Formats: sequence, C-alpha cells, structure tokens
Amino acid sequence: MTMKFRPDPDYRTKAVLLSDDEVHYKPLDMEFAFQTWRKQGQYRLTGPFARCVKKGKLDRWIYHNCKGMDYYSLALTGLVFTHVSYLEYFWSDNALMTKLREYVDEVFNCDDLAFNYMVAMLTCSGPLQVIGKVKAHLGKPKHGISTKPNHWKVRHQCLNDYADMFGYMPLMNTTEHLVRAMVRL
Repeated sequence: MTMKFRPDPDYRTKAVLLSDDEVHYKPLDMEFAFQTWRKQGQYRLTGPFARCVKKGKLDRWIYHNCKGMDYYSLALTGLVFTHVSYLEYFWSDNALMTKLREYVDEVFNCDDLAFNYMVAMLTCSGPLQVIGKVKAHLGKPKHGISTKPNHWKVRHQCLNDYADMFGYMPLMNTTEHLVRAMVRL
C-alpha cells in the first residue's frame, strides 16, 4: 500500500506527482496544478481532491467528503503534487514512520491519510486544493479498497489511530483553494 510513496534514488526533481491510474485530469489543468505547486505549494500537498475530518460523538474523528463543509483538511494522494523530501521522510527509519507503514500494511487502507498526517506534522499547515477548468474525477473502480463495505468505517478508525500514534491531531483545516479560470476582458 505504501509503495507509491517510496522515493526513487534516480529522482532529479523536487516535484513528485502521485497519481492513481483511474484518475482523469486534463493536461492544461495538470500544468496549472504543477505551476501552483511550484509557486505556492511546494511544502504542501497540492491537488484537486480534498477531504474533511471533524469531531463526532465521543470526541472521535470522522472522515467525510466535505459536502456542506466550508473547509478541508486532507488531499487525496490519488492525484497530488508533493515534495520529494516527504517521500524520503515517510520511508525513513524514524520510529513513527515505521509504525505508520506497518499500520497501513496491516489495515490495507489509509495510506493517503498517513501521508497527510506526516506532511501536516512536518509543516504545521494544511494541503492546497487546486481545481482545474474541467473537474478532475476518479474513475469508478469495480474492485478495490474504496468499494469494500467497511471502507468508511476503516478510514474513521485510521484517523483516530493516527491521532493516537502522533499524540495529537496534526491535520489543519483550510479554506484556501485555487481555480484555473478563463479571464474575460
């Protein structure tokens, strides 16, 4: 599950695009996202897919898709630009990173949440949502983690387990987003 975050020693750039194969995004929108990352978001996860967390009953964290919310706190790694140093740290021998990777392998889910927690811990900032002219979308996989009946329950549990591992909730709520739009004169 965490192999997409493994840095390649042959990388010769600071920018790394993490992408799942079922994501559809227009090339000019991708260029806009990259330029936004380069100019404003190098030390944040920068991409189109935002998700939210909020406190629920019994002070438990709940994962949701942000409908009706005016903030977000996660960027799905199905399509996101990140700094190569975050990949390197995620795969370091740091005890917390080792524990996170082992946890993800055990639950076979929540790799993107773990990566968001790590970046938020290191930067004390939230992700940056970048929206193209044409809305990016995830294909509808017939099989996969997100199609399992307990997917949301597992993600709720991951949020809480990660907060316990970190000793606090590092995810930061943000309202900031950039939209690629045509300027009409």
